Amino acid sequence: MAIFRKNSILPWTLVFIVLLAAIYFVKPDQPQQQHTDTGIDALSGQGGPDAADDSGAAEQPANPSAGQPLTLEDMSIGGIQIGDSIETVQKLYGKPSEKTIVHGIGDPMWIYKNEGLEVSFGGPIWQVRATKEAVGSTPRGIHVNSSRQDVLDAYPDAETDSFGDRVNLVQFSPDRKYSIYFGIENDKVASIALIQDLVIGTVHDKNKQ
Repeated sequence: MAIFRKNSILPWTLVFIVLLAAIYFVKPDQPQQQHTDTGIDALSGQGGPDAADDSGAAEQPANPSAGQPLTLEDMSIGGIQIGDSIETVQKLYGKPSEKTIVHGIGDPMWIYKNEGLEVSFGGPIWQVRATKEAVGSTPRGIHVNSSRQDVLDAYPDAETDSFGDRVNLVQFSPDRKYSIYFGIENDKVASIALIQDLVIGTVHDKNKQ
């Protein structure tokens, strides 16, 4: 009888041990696996609606200067800024391919044909004109061959100005001392001219003295 009881109890003991093992090892793994998946989602940027909202909030505008008033900081292209000396141009581009004067004013104008660059000065540089994309971009990212819409996005206060057969988009500084002209052809920028008004500049300089 004693041998019969031991043999009959043994299978039930094994079943009980298996059940305990299943409860111990299987159930704790489920929340752990869920936690692991959540961590992977968070790292991959796919952790649900909250993660999507955070990524959207982190986006920055492509051009933080867009919509801001035109200032002297906007008046540069090709490494040349309005107010620089002509020596700056020489260091960057060397000797010009042509030297002439600005008609009606008489100030010197240096022309770099290969680069698509014209620089006017009478002391400090007061006008820079670019006609090739290789010259570079304005501080707001506009260059020759940019689209008309790109100009309006970067300079939303730009006005339309027609001169003969050409239509320009032009933006002025609040005091109209500085201006940028974008010559538009076939909805593309064909030229960019940065200009300081010499008369207004002279008046402002005298007022500062």
